[in-house]
Amino acid sequence: MSVIRMRRGTTVQWTASTLILKTGEYGLDETTGEIRRGDGLHVWTALPAENTINKLATLKDVNLSSLTDGQVIQWNAGSGKFVNATLSITSITGTTASSFTIDQDGTDPIQIKNNSGKFELRNSDDSDYADLTVKNLTVTGATTTINSTTLTVDDNVIVLNNNVTGAPTVGGGIEVERGTSTNASIYWDESADVWKAGLAGTEKEIAFTDHLHDDKYISIVGTPTAGNFPTLSAGGELVNSAYGPSSFIQVPVGGTQGDILFRNATGWTRLPASTIDGNVLISHGDAADPSWGEIDGGTPA
Repeated sequence: MSVIRMRRGTTVQWTASTLILKTGEYGLDETTGEIRRGDGLHVWTALPAENTINKLATLKDVNLSSLTDGQVIQWNAGSGKFVNATLSITSITGTTASSFTIDQDGTDPIQIKNNSGKFELRNSDDSDYADLTVKNLTVTGATTTINSTTLTVDDNVIVLNNNVTGAPTVGGGIEVERGTSTNASIYWDESADVWKAGLAGTEKEIAFTDHLHDDKYISIVGTPTAGNFPTLSAGGELVNSAYGPSSFIQVPVGGTQGDILFRNATGWTRLPASTIDGNVLISHGDAADPSWGEIDGGTPA
């Protein structure tokens, strides 16, 4: 039976040694378990390590060849030997604990926690949530709840109904929670193609300046003529009245205290106040204008 003996020494001894191992001669570092093979030219510190097996470990049937960076020793059941293999992790179980702590510098540790199936980031004493900064965040669930009291958004346009494709069928908007009072909202009514705002459930259409020129918002009754008046319909819309100016009481321009407003043959007009004290307003019958004048005592009956 052949016995292979190797030169041995501690790491300190080998580092200080000037011994040159012969070609094919092996040396063992008893501190680290490292083995190096001599080439007849170089001292220990200039030789490459053949392996780094701890001297306390016991391996049986080891077959290591063509080692490359990053490889590990792995048991091969087919050959019944330990062989060198590339590390490949297909699955890993980190811990069965409900949380574990990450501590960068010993001052602000955070916990990664599994709370009944929900992933949470908590502070060191689990009294509050920890901050989270990410580059891009995509949420694919059905519900996203934000409980922060201050929301800052750099984007200048917020898109609602972003998942709509093809012909639109539903509107969208913003609703304000008002506690015990009815909520308020502003939203786009897709069925009417208009913006509406007001108390939730009773929102009114928002009128824009160009709506005043659109017969969708001002109905023309009959044939409009110059001087027609807009009136408010029972439905709450401004409509073009079919009645001309003569159908309305028009207050003439000017006037002083004591003037009388009356209707003459062409329209409403003003009868200036009398300049004579004691005059009375005299009616002159049908188709005649009233005037100021004196009356006598008449003839006793």
